Amino acid sequence: MSGPSTSLGTNGALLVVGASGLVGAEVMRAAKGWDPVGVARQVSGLATQAMDLLERSAIERVVNRVSPDAVVIASAWPWVDGCEQDPARSARENVQTVKNLLQVLGPSPRVVFFSTEHVFDGLAPAYDEAAPTHPMNVYARHKREVELLLLERGRSLVARTSYVFGQESRRKNFLYRVIDASLTRTPLKVPSAQAGMPTWSRWLAESSLTLLARGFEGVAHLTGPDVLTKAQWAALIAEGLALPNVEIVEVPWQDAGQIAPRPERVRLLSTRHELHHPPLLELLKKERASLLSKVN
Repeated sequence: MSGPSTSLGTNGALLVVGASGLVGAEVMRAAKGWDPVGVARQVSGLATQAMDLLERSAIERVVNRVSPDAVVIASAWPWVDGCEQDPARSARENVQTVKNLLQVLGPSPRVVFFSTEHVFDGLAPAYDEAAPTHPMNVYARHKREVELLLLERGRSLVARTSYVFGQESRRKNFLYRVIDASLTRTPLKVPSAQAGMPTWSRWLAESSLTLLARGFEGVAHLTGPDVLTKAQWAALIAEGLALPNVEIVEVPWQDAGQIAPRPERVRLLSTRHELHHPPLLELLKKERASLLSKVN
């Protein structure tokens, strides 16, 4: 149930950038066989060292100290609407940060980067790794810009994913919106006609490390098994976690507080790996206690 095994021997030093966040923390926990070092802009959670990606000297200090064999980039400014309102900040935090890191790393360390289903417009029935991209918003355009940088560089895995959920100390992912709606008995407004593929952060981390250990390069789609609207996903969370009093209200995307245009429905398929995400309802029921608990 917990996903693919990553215990594949001693793989070397692993630098996890963004180790205090949802996916980065799971990478730290899943990095069996590696010697992981977690960094973020500030020391927090599993990020035990500070590294500002906008300061070259800060990057050089950490990279020289760690001498990583591989680097997982799980840091970003993922607020899609914020990026739409402030493209310059998005360019700094989602593109320039990665450029700065790559310049210091040089060509040797292998790199894992997490991208988004938003690089597609959702007009096709499904997208595999070779499908042409068409980003609809600033955040997605900047993610695609980094994808191209890494694909040109080589020795890189671009892991596209969707609707990531799981334990998170900052309680930012959609799972916590559903939990809080239940606790406060507040109607949960969600955009209608938008659908993605909910993906468990632990499975995503383990799967990425599995592909890294195999020497995988290029794009891999790593998502959950089902395409669900936000209303369907909220209802499944409520059922799987046995949450009472979750009233779900579908509204137009503008009334849900969204600013940036988004693809309506994106199904990601993979032709490049055989890794399978556990069924969502079964997973939610099995992990209920941990998903409802406070994260240290």
